[in-house]
Amino acid sequence: CGVVDNRSCPDTNANELVRRADMALYRAKEAGRNRTESWANLSRDPSAISEEEGQEIVDLREKLADISTQAKDAFIQSIGGLVKALDARDPYTKQHSENTMRYAVSIAEALGLADEEVAVIRRAAVIHDLGKIGVRDSVLLCPGKLTPQELRAMQQHPVIAGRILDQMRFLERELPIVRHHHERWDGQGYPDGLSGPAIPLGARILAVADSFDAITSTRVYRDAKSAPEALRILADNAGTQFDQTVVEAMLQWADSVHRHIGRDKPLLPSDLLDVQQECALGV
Repeated sequence: CGVVDNRSCPDTNANELVRRADMALYRAKEAGRNRTESWANLSRDPSAISEEEGQEIVDLREKLADISTQAKDAFIQSIGGLVKALDARDPYTKQHSENTMRYAVSIAEALGLADEEVAVIRRAAVIHDLGKIGVRDSVLLCPGKLTPQELRAMQQHPVIAGRILDQMRFLERELPIVRHHHERWDGQGYPDGLSGPAIPLGARILAVADSFDAITSTRVYRDAKSAPEALRILADNAGTQFDQTVVEAMLQWADSVHRHIGRDKPLLPSDLLDVQQECALGV
């Protein structure tokens, strides 16, 4: 057991406290089982932790971080496979989660978010419809307009996903994005009626990406709209349903793709998806 008493060093920042705790833990483990070591004892002995040992601790933390990331990615891939199976139950929603993920990543990148934030949004997008596992097929695959009761059941899917993911501490940043991706900027969304900046940024991004894919996909009750039509719908609802800044990022990204393929050609959803995949592969 490694011990650091921050009462004796109230001005020490959190990173330094973590470093000291790591060093105390390292020394306690090295000394054997059932051993407690404190930073206070180590700090009185300048030779207790050498530079080499300090570097070993840093290296160990980096390796553990890599393992944690790999485990998280492996878990997301497993859950993503389940979500793909859910998508495949309805031929009209096939590839929806994959498409939504690609759009969301591109919007996040267009907003200039850090790589780590983009990665969180990517993972959340892959599993955003996980909660539909708890929605009856008669509701999920309903060919017509949902009754008020059926609509309420459908609107529970972000809550169901939240319950599934709630005990998974390593997804604590993805969970709010999944739970709140159907909130609206004006507060009229669900499940919690959040509004404006109170909605997590990742959820606001996912809402735009999710809607764009839904609008440009054929449904049993309507035909798919073109990419330009879908972009106009997003723009018309910016500031009410959607965060205007996020919509503008989507519009700017789509315009850059249109320039890339040539403005003499119509912009297709597949163009946006293909360009995003090329960027992801470093092509």
